[in-house]
Amino acid sequence: MTSANEIDPLSDEFWDTEPTALELARLNEAIELSRNQKARQEKAKRDAATKIFGSCLAKLIDLGVPERNARSLLGRWRNTLKDDDRLVALVEHAHSISTPDPVSYMTKAVAGAKNRAKGVKSIQKGEWEELGWEAPTQGPDGPRYLKSVRGKAWRDPFGKLTILPAKDGEKIPTLDQDPGVSE
Repeated sequence: MTSANEIDPLSDEFWDTEPTALELARLNEAIELSRNQKARQEKAKRDAATKIFGSCLAKLIDLGVPERNARSLLGRWRNTLKDDDRLVALVEHAHSISTPDPVSYMTKAVAGAKNRAKGVKSIQKGEWEELGWEAPTQGPDGPRYLKSVRGKAWRDPFGKLTILPAKDGEKIPTLDQDPGVSE
C-alpha cells in the first residue's frame, strides 16, 4: 500500500518521473558515504599492513630473524590468525620479553591463539551439563562455598566443573534437601 504522495517503485509511473532535488541529494549522500566507508576500510587495512611490515618487522629483525624470513613469517602468521591486532600484540610481547628463539615462540603463540579462538567457538556451540547444587567444603566455621553463596554446578563442553550463581528468585535448597555435587 502506498500513500497518495508515494509512487510504487514497481510501477512504470515511478520510472517515468524525474527524481526530485531532494531524492538526488539523498542518493548522492548515500553514494558518498559508501565511498568514504570503503576508503576508511582500505586505509585501515593499509595501516595494519604498514604496522605489521614496519614496526613488527623491525622488532623481529631486532630479535635476530633475517629480514627475508621475518617478512615471510609475518605474512604466514597474518594469514593464519586473520587478526592483525592480535599479531601485533604477539610480536610486541615477544620483543618485550626478548625471547631467544622468536620464530618458535611466535609460531607456538600463533597456533595457541588460533586454538583458543576455535575453543571459544566450540564453547558457544557446545552443551553445558547441569550437575546440581554445589557441595560445600568444611571449614572451622562450618560449610564454605566457592563464591560465598551456594551456586549451581555445571560441566562445560571441555569437562571443567564450573560453579555459577543461582538465578534471581531461585530457591537454594538446604544441605539436607540436596547435599550437593563435588568433583
